[in-house]
Amino acid sequence: MQFFNHHESAAIGMCKHCCKGLCAACATDLGYGLACRELREEQVTSTHAMVTKAARLQSVNRSNKYLGPAFFIVLGSLFATWGFVTEGGVTNFIFPMGAVLVLYGVFLLSAVRKAYAQPQA
Repeated sequence: MQFFNHHESAAIGMCKHCCKGLCAACATDLGYGLACRELREEQVTSTHAMVTKAARLQSVNRSNKYLGPAFFIVLGSLFATWGFVTEGGVTNFIFPMGAVLVLYGVFLLSAVRKAYAQPQA
């Protein structure tokens, strides 16, 4: 791969922000990736900080990953039960709304289980 700006130079890597080839003179090694010297260093640093923060939040969230689905299932069950026992029964608007919340909770539960599933060996 050739360097983007100096076509006669061979690229040593790619900028993590713009994905252009970089030569040794124009590359800055930030420790977690290369960046265009004095052009993209701040963007690469901020992107790395966002990815690191997201990974940290995801690892903290593993302990309470089922709270969202459980909330929707319980709330939907309460609404469906309340809608069923009131005078409208199944035709009451509250019952279908509760059923939709339960279905959404089940959908979230399956999505969470899929997202946190252990990879197959």
